[in-house]
Amino acid sequence: MMEFNTTVPRDALAVDAAVAAVAEFLREAGVAEQDQFQAGVCLAEALNNVVEHGSAEASRAPMALVCRLEPDWIRFEIADPAGGPYTLPDPDAVDGLSEGGRGWLIIRGWMQQVELRQESVGTRLLLGMRRSDK
Repeated sequence: MMEFNTTVPRDALAVDAAVAAVAEFLREAGVAEQDQFQAGVCLAEALNNVVEHGSAEASRAPMALVCRLEPDWIRFEIADPAGGPYTLPDPDAVDGLSEGGRGWLIIRGWMQQVELRQESVGTRLLLGMRRSDK
């Protein structure tokens, strides 16, 4: 198992930099291009949602990001120390989603694991995608 860890400040440029760093990590590890693309899109959507919907008090608290590369999986863990409580949109309520909420449809379509945990301090989002090259 290989792992990439970073903290991500709550702004669009920092999200872009974190997604680029994860993309480089996946590329260097030899992950298939399609998986790199899908993982990157899902990660960007998830991080941007935390930035956009995070609480005002959380505006200074960076997110913690872990990317784990397992033999058959790509996994992301996004810890929002001051966030929540969040809820994930209902995947069956496509018509009720705003344009901005449609990113969750992409995440749910490409990720086999989408789990949101409310913790005593903040919220943790777990995403997992089976690797197509394994």
